Amino acid sequence: MKQKAMYTEMQPDVRYTRVSESRSDVIVNKYIGEEEMIVDPETGVKQIMYAYTTNIFSVDPNTVTETDVKLNPDFYLDYEEEKEKDLTEKVAMLEEANMELTATIDNILTDVIPSLMGI
Repeated sequence: MKQKAMYTEMQPDVRYTRVSESRSDVIVNKYIGEEEMIVDPETGVKQIMYAYTTNIFSVDPNTVTETDVKLNPDFYLDYEEEKEKDLTEKVAMLEEANMELTATIDNILTDVIPSLMGI
C-alpha cells in the first residue's frame, strides 16, 4: 500500500531483495522533496529529511522480476499484492464451477452422446 515515508538519506527508486525462490521483497520510492524537521525539541536541533511516496510489497520473483520493477517504477508504486480469497469467496467459486461442470455433463449426456450414436 502506498504511503509517505521520511528518510535521513536519499533513497534509490527501487530496492528488490530476493528472499527465497518463491518470494522477493520490493520497495518502490518516488521522491517528493526535502523537509526540515526538529529532531530534538529541547535543543531545537533540526535535520533535513527526504520525503518519498513509498510502496512496500512482496512478489513471486518468477512473476515480477527486478527488471520489471526498475523499468516501470511508477506502475509498481500503486501495485498491490493479490490477496488470497477468504473462505466464502472460495466456496462461491467452487459452487459456480460445479454448476458449470453439471451443465456441461448434462449437455454431453442429452445432446452430444445421442447425436454421436444417431439417436
